[in-house]
Amino acid sequence: MYANDLNKRFVFVSGITYNYGKLTHPPSLPLEREEYEITMRREIIRYNNKLKDRSKELRNTMTPAECILWERIRKKQVLGINFNRQAMINNFIVDFYSRDIKLAIEVDGKIHDTKKEYDFEREVILRKLGVDIIRFTNEEVEENVDSVISKIKYYIEDMTNLTLERETDES
Repeated sequence: MYANDLNKRFVFVSGITYNYGKLTHPPSLPLEREEYEITMRREIIRYNNKLKDRSKELRNTMTPAECILWERIRKKQVLGINFNRQAMINNFIVDFYSRDIKLAIEVDGKIHDTKKEYDFEREVILRKLGVDIIRFTNEEVEENVDSVISKIKYYIEDMTNLTLERETDES
């Protein structure tokens, strides 16, 4: 299979990415053994335009834990996956979101202890939209960000392996 196949998005271990028709390497380059594929899950999820100002405000006033995690996941540092911060999905804003694999990462502070029911309802709606969600506490991020990054990597690898297994089962 070659990298010019438009039905797939290929993430290379070396960090070179083929992303939805935009090549960052020569189109005739064949895939190598150390490469793996991630099925394209990208679809447009609409959001409430009224959230734009609030999202921008949240980006400018991130918590210390969110800042720590953002520094480690921005610019495709985790398996070549692009994340946005304070992303709008439907009527919600999530801390970090990858449209490529529909994965949201939430960093919960003390306020979430009193909002468990709201968080649960919100998570149900997001999951119905096909968004996977990983949650961490502020303490987890601040005290051991390396462990958090490892968990995110493991989750992404597990999630993409499941996608590949489903594809091969359907073939």
